[in-house]
Amino acid sequence: MGSGSVSAYGELERGFRDDLTLEDAKQLAIKAIKAGILYDLGSGSNVDFVILKKGKTEHFRNFEVVGQKMVQKATPYHFERNNIRELKSGPQRTEAEV
Repeated sequence: MGSGSVSAYGELERGFRDDLTLEDAKQLAIKAIKAGILYDLGSGSNVDFVILKKGKTEHFRNFEVVGQKMVQKATPYHFERNNIRELKSGPQRTEAEV
């Protein structure tokens, strides 16, 4: 996880049992990720996880959105397309006044 991992580890340690079913393990992982999101200001807001089985991988992207910002910008950002100069390949010499 990253900066939210301390909160996530706490949930994992609190809820882990040797006899977890796949569904119980999935719910525990989601709870841990949510804790990492909610208790760390630097974390994002999407719950993403992967279930790994022998010969099979299931990806769950944007499974749930948690802790969205309460205030949205009045107008969204607008970036003009194709408005970036193309750089010439190779070394570039730049002169600066010192």
